[in-house]
Amino acid sequence: MPCMPPVRLFSSLIVWSAMACLLVAAAARGGEAAPVLDWDAVEKEYTARPGEVVANFEFTATNRTAAPVLVFEAEPSCGCTTAQLPAHPWPLARGASGVLKLAVDLIGKHGVLEKSVEVRSSVGNDTLRLRIIIPEGPETAAMDRRAGNTRIARANRQAVFEGACVSCHVPANPGRTGAEIFRSTCAICHESPHRASMVPDLAERGAGKNADYWTQWIESGREDSLMPAFAARNHGILARDQVARLVEYLTQRHGGAPRTVGFDRDLADWSVEQAPGGSVAVRDGALIIEDEGGCTVWLRQKLSAPVEISYDVTVVAKDGPHDRVSDVNCFWMATDPKTAAMPAGRSGKFEDYDSLRTYYVGMGGNDNTTTRFRRYAGDGTKPLRPEHDLRARPFLLEANATYHLRLVARDGRAEFWRNGEKILSYADPEPLREGWFGLRTVHSHLEIRQVRIAP
Repeated sequence: MPCMPPVRLFSSLIVWSAMACLLVAAAARGGEAAPVLDWDAVEKEYTARPGEVVANFEFTATNRTAAPVLVFEAEPSCGCTTAQLPAHPWPLARGASGVLKLAVDLIGKHGVLEKSVEVRSSVGNDTLRLRIIIPEGPETAAMDRRAGNTRIARANRQAVFEGACVSCHVPANPGRTGAEIFRSTCAICHESPHRASMVPDLAERGAGKNADYWTQWIESGREDSLMPAFAARNHGILARDQVARLVEYLTQRHGGAPRTVGFDRDLADWSVEQAPGGSVAVRDGALIIEDEGGCTVWLRQKLSAPVEISYDVTVVAKDGPHDRVSDVNCFWMATDPKTAAMPAGRSGKFEDYDSLRTYYVGMGGNDNTTTRFRRYAGDGTKPLRPEHDLRARPFLLEANATYHLRLVARDGRAEFWRNGEKILSYADPEPLREGWFGLRTVHSHLEIRQVRIAP
């Protein structure tokens, strides 16, 4: 058999050696694929100080690909870890960098925690890993105190309204609305981020329950549990009318299917404000807006957070006099600081609404060049944050397309969803907790169907 020439033999050895190195490196990584974005690190470790309650991490990503990238979501492996993207979605131009912030709740934990966060983008998914070393400290003593309080409550359910428990469980002002009463008296236990295992999740336990169910639990509590009786006649803290408002709120929030506001016959549920030159009508189960100088159509029902508003809207462009592909807009949680009534009586012109306190989205505004979110302050200012000013083509409108839109006000966040994708999001430091919903446009032709209100 002829021998391989020395030069070819040497080249082959180099190739096989390189392949072996790559296989060893892959094995060292546990077989994971290389990140699709260039991160400063994909694993980070932190040692918490005694008594520290939150561990903060920052991961810097750089787009080394040949095109812009959109980061859609960062999903932690558990509820005690939160992720904050610079924007929703987060655009990264070619060569650009940005920071993803993560926070891990350390309360009640000690030892070693290992968490992960999956980052989903237009070029694929990356997994970031966190390792936190937590020494035992004052938090352990706090957990012991909590266990002691639990033993007291098991012996006497009404003890939460006495002694040292008063500061947390007996609010000076429970509030007027059902939502306010829930936040002041119920949320401390049922919606605490550190909810005790024996305290039920109301979204699960209360799903589909009627007013009788909630009345029984609120008025009388439950024997052999931690649930006290809240009715004043049972040595609780709520008057009869406060119990009634709380029952109504919980029944609406957990009890039934979303309420549909139809357009079958007329505009009885709606209030129209429109500049001259346009029209608003109901036809074939749809709200038809043909507008020239500005139009807002308000739902007459006042809404309270948490709430979701969804509807279908078609942008009509068939050579009609008002057929312009632009301005599918909306207000939600809107109030007028000058009155407690619905913010009605305006001309329909856009500038007339500057004094409202509201969330606003303009999809395909400015002749279909922008999609924007603003939080109106109620004093004439309506700041525009850079991450809420979208101009890329995927966020704009298409002629004769129908969009399913969803507006959310929940847990201190305002969100705008389109066709099942979250487009805009805002963590409001002063959340708008109640107000009205308004459909809005200018110089366009829209058809709107299936408006639904869900708690």
